[in-house]
Amino acid sequence: MAIAVLIDDDDDDLSLLKDSIKEMTEPIECLTFSDPIEAMSFLGTSTVPDFIFLDINMPMMNGIECLQLLRAQRKFDATLITVLSTSMPDDVVESLTQQRADFTFAKPHIFAEYDRILKEVFAKDQKTFVESRCLTPVYLKRKPFQSSFQQSA
Repeated sequence: MAIAVLIDDDDDDLSLLKDSIKEMTEPIECLTFSDPIEAMSFLGTSTVPDFIFLDINMPMMNGIECLQLLRAQRKFDATLITVLSTSMPDDVVESLTQQRADFTFAKPHIFAEYDRILKEVFAKDQKTFVESRCLTPVYLKRKPFQSSFQQSA
């Protein structure tokens, strides 16, 4: 079973993301953290998850800092890391891409939009990549996903 770690200081957003992931056809175990420092401590000593979802705006340690710490550790090279926020301007997407975020998206306010976005993140070809645990040129060139919901604002 794939493992996803969800890190967001907003309990409502965390719950919505977790519920959306639970709706996926493949079973995915979700581990949730509202404290980014606690999450980073856990990730430093646990089995490497297949997916990590990071909110950008969190107290004490933001999602960008978490991304930088995770990507500095080779053990997370094959983990798909998605960064999300209330808004996701193009310059932030570009910065996150340079820091090796696999996907970015603005948090949708409706469940159906989360479902559509998560289908992209959990696409079969990406799941196969995660299970193979090898880097490929496709992985290095993958453009982050942006929600059309965010672009229409």
